[in-house]
Amino acid sequence: MITKTAREEFLDDVTTTALEGGIGYWSVCSSYKWKDVPETVAIIEEFDEATGEPFGDKIRVDRALIEKGIKEILSGESNTGQYLIGMVATANANNDAGDVDADVADAIVQVGAFGNLVYG
Repeated sequence: MITKTAREEFLDDVTTTALEGGIGYWSVCSSYKWKDVPETVAIIEEFDEATGEPFGDKIRVDRALIEKGIKEILSGESNTGQYLIGMVATANANNDAGDVDADVADAIVQVGAFGNLVYG
């Protein structure tokens, strides 16, 4: 059995929420490992809605990307609003992914990957 810290569990839960509910409208997933692994990791690509074809670089969604997205949102330098900053701040302070719904997880991944919200 793999033991994770509260922080690791939180970051992995945000990744899972993003993959299973938040980012599917702008990305396709080619690899996703979440069970019996030390870290939840996915490989995604943006896709063209008209053709359904992936484009751009592959994006690794992992703890580092989630941490980056959280940090950039909390800095106030991304194009997210105060409401989202508040939601992320609360979840981050408590390491509680129960405060992160699909929309918030989507924003964290987008900001982590692109520096700003690009979709939605």
